Amino acid sequence: MPGTRRSRTSAGPNPIIARQAAARAYKAGLLMTPEDEHLLGESAELDLTTTGRATGQPRTVELWFAYESGCLYFLAGMDEKGVSTHWRSNLEANPDATVQCGDKSFNVLAEAADSGVAEVRALFLRKYGDAVMRQWYARPQYRVVRLRVLGVRS
Repeated sequence: MPGTRRSRTSAGPNPIIARQAAARAYKAGLLMTPEDEHLLGESAELDLTTTGRATGQPRTVELWFAYESGCLYFLAGMDEKGVSTHWRSNLEANPDATVQCGDKSFNVLAEAADSGVAEVRALFLRKYGDAVMRQWYARPQYRVVRLRVLGVRS
């Protein structure tokens, strides 16, 4: 058709430019390395630091978790009145948080969890085993908390 340009066919993205862009994104904390993914997948526990909803001060708690597809999953217990943990309430008030796992710190963001308790229990069972699940997660009242890992904290 007259007046239209045809694009040239290319062999794909330039691998050098792609590596440079990935390096810049990693330095900016936007990407995780395979080692970061492995660390989150294999570590037994991490420290979650939230902002206190009443005080505005940092609050840190050590938690067990499961990691899958760029997200951290937690089971937040509830008391007999349905009141959840303080750290979960802090995330509802301010969804920005950090986690420390091994020698790495990651920026995270609380999101609405699309996984049900049964799915997250299955992740925990696979990671921690039946004995831990019976001892620590036997009661039925839990809420799923999902944190999207945004990248390595600089």
